[in-house]
Amino acid sequence: MLRFPAAPAIAAGLLCAPVAAHEQAPAPGTPITLVVWAKRVGQALDTQMARTRGPLGRERPSGVVRIKFNCSDSGRPSDVSVYRSSGNPWMDRAALQAVRQVATLHPLADGMSHRQRYVATLLFANSQDDLDRDMVKIRAEQLKGNAWFKGPAGIALLDPVADAPAG
Repeated sequence: MLRFPAAPAIAAGLLCAPVAAHEQAPAPGTPITLVVWAKRVGQALDTQMARTRGPLGRERPSGVVRIKFNCSDSGRPSDVSVYRSSGNPWMDRAALQAVRQVATLHPLADGMSHRQRYVATLLFANSQDDLDRDMVKIRAEQLKGNAWFKGPAGIALLDPVADAPAG
């Protein structure tokens, strides 16, 4: 039985930009970059997605769900909602639950506030081929979507001026 590979997504499943192998968690007091923060949150989402069980008696679906959220003062994800549906209610619920179960988003990356909206892209795939194909598409969409803030590829921050899903 195949596990749902979850693209850690602040797409961002947090779809995180690749972090160089030599890049370690910053020492206390060191500024936290958006890439390091996204990698950490992406790993937390991946852990939650690994706990997801498929719908009983049915083949596991595959697809992409985008979940919008921000960070509460306590660090928990808040205002969690579907930003772009997969079209499958089970996948949408599983993705919502995964984001809601992340223990903390703290500490935030330098320059980010609790008002910032994030989008986690969670990818459900039944094969490595599906995963690889969909990751290429997701990364291309994210590069285009992130052009407004010139941030690292794979990290989706919602433009405060245009906070509506595209298509």
